[in-house]
Order: sequence, then structure tokens, then C-alpha cells
Amino acid sequence: LVQSIINVPKDVKIRIKEKTIYTKGINGELSKKFNNKNVNIIYKKNDSNSLIVRCYYNNKSSSAIVRTITSIIYNMIIGVSKGFTYLLKIVYSHFPISVKYIQNENTLEITNLFGLKRIDSFFIPSSVQVCTNNLNKKEIILLSKDIETLGILSSLIQNKCSINNKDCRVFIDGIYLASKEVNSLI
Repeated sequence: LVQSIINVPKDVKIRIKEKTIYTKGINGELSKKFNNKNVNIIYKKNDSNSLIVRCYYNNKSSSAIVRTITSIIYNMIIGVSKGFTYLLKIVYSHFPISVKYIQNENTLEITNLFGLKRIDSFFIPSSVQVCTNNLNKKEIILLSKDIETLGILSSLIQNKCSINNKDCRVFIDGIYLASKEVNSLI
């Protein structure tokens, strides 16, 4: 028997329906479906308000699955109660990179990357907010309650804005992830 216990805060409501977990808090609602047949998820709503992730097979893969599901649920609880903030830094040595957020189309446009004339545009999902008042400081702030969406979006931006087949000590132009934080207000 492999199990893990998550203590749920009082301001977060959890509902389980057919291997789908719905978390609801101050910042909104998140849901995630877990298709693993061997894992049971039990929510005990009593004084401790705990969630138990349990697997009856005791081997390495089942303990890894239980820990992965536990960390996903824990990140969902933190996301709906506090939120997450990713800070991306814009770094250039010669050609100034310009970033523009178009709020009507929910896109982030990056121009003059390595002196190229092309425009790299990224679709921003509706669950992610872009803080645009720090574009003069050469940083992009992404806010969201869903850490998976934030991670995918920041890695897409960083991979698209990195230079390949050059010496990274000389060619430092690009957009890089500087910090990840748990936010208190979204």
C-alpha cells in the first residue's frame, strides 16, 4: 500500500467525480482528470480536511505515480488559493528586442530578435495574465492559477527566443525565465 496525504486549506473546496478533481478557491476553479486505474483518490471532509491518494501495489512505478498525482493536486490547491508568477527577463547585447502585448487578440509579439525582421507572436491562454507595465524594464511578468499552462507558455517563449548553433557565452540575446514565485494576489 502506497499512500500520500494532502491537507486542504479551509478556503479551498474540493469535489471528486469519476477520477476528475475539481478545486475551487479565491482565484477561481481548476479541474484535472486522472486516468490511472490503480490509484484511488479519497476526500475526507472532517476536522483535518484531508485528501488521500492511495495505490494498493507497492513498487517503484506506483509510488512515483502517487507522488506525481499528489504534487499535481497540491499545485492545483496553491493555484486556486494564491496563484503563480513567472518572471521572464529580456536580454540583448546589440539589437534591442521589443515586446508588445496586444490585449484584444491575446497575443504577445516579439520583434527585432537578433536583428531579424520577423515577428514572433505567441497566443496567451485566457487563464494567463500578462503584466505589461514592466516592458520598459525589459521583463515580462506572467500570472496564472494554472502552473502547467504557465510552464508551457514560458518554455515556448524561451525556446523560440534562443539562438542555436552559436556560442552561448557570446550570443546572449533572448528571453529567459528569471524566477518562479507563489503569488499572494492575482
